[in-house]
Amino acid sequence: MVKLKSNMVDALLLRFLVGKGGETKRKIEKDTSTHLHIPSSDLAKQDSSIVVRGFSKANVHKAVSQIQHLLQEVIESPTVEYSHFISLPLAVYSDLVVKVNQFHESVLGTLTEGEEGNQVELVRLPIESSLSHTVGTSACQSESLKDLDYDSLHNLMEPDDDARKQKQLKTGHVLDKSILIEPATLHLTVLMLKLWSKERVAAATEVLQGLNPKVHEALKHRPVAVRLKGLECMKGSPAKAHVLYAKVENSDEATRLLHACNVIKNAFVEAGLVLEKDKKQELKMHVTLVNTRHQDRGQGAVIRRRLAFDARHIISRYASEEWGEYTITEAHLSQRNIYSDDGYYHCCSSIKFPSLQM
Repeated sequence: MVKLKSNMVDALLLRFLVGKGGETKRKIEKDTSTHLHIPSSDLAKQDSSIVVRGFSKANVHKAVSQIQHLLQEVIESPTVEYSHFISLPLAVYSDLVVKVNQFHESVLGTLTEGEEGNQVELVRLPIESSLSHTVGTSACQSESLKDLDYDSLHNLMEPDDDARKQKQLKTGHVLDKSILIEPATLHLTVLMLKLWSKERVAAATEVLQGLNPKVHEALKHRPVAVRLKGLECMKGSPAKAHVLYAKVENSDEATRLLHACNVIKNAFVEAGLVLEKDKKQELKMHVTLVNTRHQDRGQGAVIRRRLAFDARHIISRYASEEWGEYTITEAHLSQRNIYSDDGYYHCCSSIKFPSLQM
């Protein structure tokens, strides 16, 4: 009897290995002549491992290969959201935080006055619903990807909200405070990652730490600063916007930083930590200020389509806004949805950028 103990699976992904009624687990066992011990999610959070038992090493390794293939399919799907990302923190600058807070107050003040064409309404979904919109958990409330019927979920609405929803769809404009990015989390994003095990987090940490000399070389061993100016809509029409951002103004400084960011990205690609669809995605340097991904669904909300808002007036007003110039001091391996005492994303690892003192 050959036994292999592995910590390769995050607790949130275990249901995909079990499958509906245990079907996926039984299929792997039958195909590979092995027995899988898959811990409960609670035990997995306490470092309990998957155990694969078989009468030969070949069978055990075949089972492990099937598990890895299944996990890769799950991770590549949009059902499982990104868990980590490489960030360049900007929230450390109080001037920027103040400006963004003022922007938030202005935007809310403008749109809640009920200007013509702006319907500021939210749709609440049934409290009885069992699925969560929280990043990382949505995928695990169902035993398989096929179980998630997004169209059905979208239609699960309270009867009293139906009339409001129809009115809302005609205008396409939704705005609430929850879509405004928390100033304590302001940053530039270099790369999004799905790190579903402690091993992959450790691997990402090792890659980032090893990049320190290469990043300094890419920056020519000099500090680098970026100037943020204006406000733009990410894709689509400003009349039905989902993301608004302050853009990094083109300059020699921005070019140096972009070069350093590409050095970071390429290293993670070479380490096999980047999704296939993200490998060729061009980096767009920006600071997100509004994002409908963060819409508050309310208690018991279910997965549904993101609702847009009319940003034409906001963009017109802030098209030439000077947000300031800020020195980039470090790069973080940040964990999404977990925050430090200062309100910024939990830092798993970091490297310093060149400074005047160096």
